[in-house]
Amino acid sequence: MAHHIALAFLVSFLFCAQNIASANFDFYYLVLEWPGSYCKDRSVNGCCKPTTFSNYPLKEDFLIKGLYTYKASGQPVTKCNNTKFYVNALRNSIVDLYVQWPSIKCPSNNGVSQWSDAWTNYGVCSGLNETAYFEKALQLRKKINLLSVLECEDIYPSDDFCYSPYYVRKAIRYGLGADVGIKCSKDKSGAFQIAEIYVCVDKTASKVIDCPVLPNSNCGRDVFFPDFYNSMLKGISASSFDPLEMVTSQ
Repeated sequence: MAHHIALAFLVSFLFCAQNIASANFDFYYLVLEWPGSYCKDRSVNGCCKPTTFSNYPLKEDFLIKGLYTYKASGQPVTKCNNTKFYVNALRNSIVDLYVQWPSIKCPSNNGVSQWSDAWTNYGVCSGLNETAYFEKALQLRKKINLLSVLECEDIYPSDDFCYSPYYVRKAIRYGLGADVGIKCSKDKSGAFQIAEIYVCVDKTASKVIDCPVLPNSNCGRDVFFPDFYNSMLKGISASSFDPLEMVTSQ
């Protein structure tokens, strides 16, 4: 009997602990990055093909930058515990991560370090295990389908046209049913360009909501939504690296 009581207490404690961990934040920012703007950002040295590119080329679409836990006051909630990152936990979703949540920074890399940063800073505060945290981000990215939302409102990537940030936000609100935040960068000529879209998601990581607080847009009156093609990524030397082997061997 004592053993059963102790076991029940432990289960109850773990359940409550998970609820407490997830109660420390109010919503998620799903941040989607436009790779065309990153490649032309005057503050970075271009963009590079991930080391996984030969096997898993990127979709010419918005990429996941992060799924961030935040307070309604606008304060990030980070590093809630010391749960370690294990890349092997992602083996069932690794191909989607290579395609939709890669790193296009130079020099080329396989993206694992940025997933580790996302988990150890924000994922540990989500109340989800590592596998579920990354799967939620991928599911949201697919569900939102931001490029299609913009194209439905006649907003297309182009190096020749610019748009009002207000019009872009209005178009996204019409498509998603919720307001979003836009962050801009400057290209090599100093023109503003859409860099990141901040979509707010409820604590279950399943429903888009109006943002309790929006990030500073730092955009001009008009912004570019520049073209992006995989051919813009700087090439890397041929490699025999097998990313799936790397994952399953850990």
